[in-house]
Amino acid sequence: MKFDETWKADTFYSQFGEDKLLFKIFQEKSNGLCIEVGANNGIDDSTSLYFEKLGWNCILVEPNPFLCRQLRDVRHALIYECAVSDENTTLTLHVVEGAPRSHGMSTISTDAIVHERIKKHGFVSVPVEVQTMTLDQILADARVDTGIDFVSIDVEGHELEVLRGFSIEKWRPTIMLIEDNSNFVNTAVGDYLKRFGYVRFKRTGVNDWYAHRSNKQLVTLKNRIAVGLVAFMTRSKDALRLVPFILKTVRSLRTRLGQ
Repeated sequence: MKFDETWKADTFYSQFGEDKLLFKIFQEKSNGLCIEVGANNGIDDSTSLYFEKLGWNCILVEPNPFLCRQLRDVRHALIYECAVSDENTTLTLHVVEGAPRSHGMSTISTDAIVHERIKKHGFVSVPVEVQTMTLDQILADARVDTGIDFVSIDVEGHELEVLRGFSIEKWRPTIMLIEDNSNFVNTAVGDYLKRFGYVRFKRTGVNDWYAHRSNKQLVTLKNRIAVGLVAFMTRSKDALRLVPFILKTVRSLRTRLGQ
């Protein structure tokens, strides 16, 4: 699997349009830096591929040996074959098999909910021992000394451990995209990031977007209200019953404004 050399600048790859939205935010930058933790095969649902093609520096991390072989075939970025955690050790990676692209659900998390989700899809997991590094160690090894534009973390339930090995106050990434499959039930990541001044300002699909509260271009009242409503509607059954009424009210207001 290789690049399509006929690639055009309007070709995006992310699962929920994250790279397109990021491009709108960073479109003035031609030499940015991004980090993708859980890079998969480097193409499917990639948040960083578009930016690599624009000339950005990308650091990709993927613990799955099978996916890492694919990564090296298709990407020109700096690649680390390891898991990311809050300490340097050896952990068990549960490699998910059973369908095309199921490897993307592989995890080192021991959370029963994560493994129940794997079984629910009818998949099986094969244990593989992998080395871990902290994100700080990876950045030091890569000799990063410039600002980080965005960090994407998709590690199937191990996100908090990744963040604990990342000196957020030192690196101050502009944006962090962090997967959350709990439908806003698990607030551990958000609570942790608040300690460093980072707040959620957007959600796309299952990905939460965080920026430092001092970034007034991203952390606006409108954005905070919008993502708060999404969380409320997702978690509240009573709120779901209000959806038809809300839609009817919105249509009515649009009609009146049109008159």
